[in-house]
Amino acid sequence: MFSLTASQIKAARALLDWSQAQLADATLLSRSTIRCAELGYVLRPHNMEAIRQVFIAHGIAFEDGDGVRRISTQKARNKHLHTQMISVQTIDQQEQQIEA
Repeated sequence: MFSLTASQIKAARALLDWSQAQLADATLLSRSTIRCAELGYVLRPHNMEAIRQVFIAHGIAFEDGDGVRRISTQKARNKHLHTQMISVQTIDQQEQQIEA
């Protein structure tokens, strides 16, 4: 699973001109969880994924290292849909492995 760095989270939030509270609202996470992520604490994978998905849906792309950039809204939608499809495929694969 792709993990975000504290710097990427801060940079992505700055690109969107969002406060920690706004990111917390968008992700349905607590403000303290967002603050911990930005301080570099290790979050539960599903919390980090929620942050990543919200940013992708709002036109943020993450690159190797601490890279962050804005992409067009249409590209963001396409990337978000593609990511959701991969997530569904991964779940299907995991269920198949359990059944086998």
